[in-house]
Amino acid sequence: LFAPTEHWLLFYKDINSRQGDMQFLLPKKSTAILGAKVLVSLLQTVILYGLFFTVVPYCERLAVNNYGFATGHVGKILDTIIEMMHSANATLTPVIGVWLSLLVTVLLFSNLGLFIMTIPLPSGLDKLRGTVRVAGYIVAFALITFVEMKIKDLLLFITSSPTVGDVFEIVYLVGVNLALFFGTAKLLDKKMDI
Repeated sequence: LFAPTEHWLLFYKDINSRQGDMQFLLPKKSTAILGAKVLVSLLQTVILYGLFFTVVPYCERLAVNNYGFATGHVGKILDTIIEMMHSANATLTPVIGVWLSLLVTVLLFSNLGLFIMTIPLPSGLDKLRGTVRVAGYIVAFALITFVEMKIKDLLLFITSSPTVGDVFEIVYLVGVNLALFFGTAKLLDKKMDI
């Protein structure tokens, strides 16, 4: 959660400070500027996840071997995933599917936060602005997830194939991310228009 949260804070500073205004005065489209911000957030998230899933299990194993601590939780999770893949003779396709799903979900966290931040609120909500944005984020995320689950359940009922639901999940989340991205860019055009 650290990477998207830091991304939101930087974006909030960018759209509410003079320093950030300078970025949007560049002769570039807001989609290019926003795309660069989303790409940086995505790369930061991938690097942090990679470090977490390589360094933490190593540290846990050192603690278990050298100090007799209880078995580490992250190491157990990774061992279980690897064991399941070996026992199921998993091909590369489901592994890529899992990582794609994780990637578009992380993008959803970031893009939804950026979209919620760019929505103009009435001036009477100055003291409640943060609370309204957090509540809006939670409601929007719950709604997106609810629609996804209902359609996945319907597809599973119709086709009896979990793979169809998994493919739909990735396609759906990519579509939602694109809609949020272009919606944010449109709102930024209006907000930063001089």
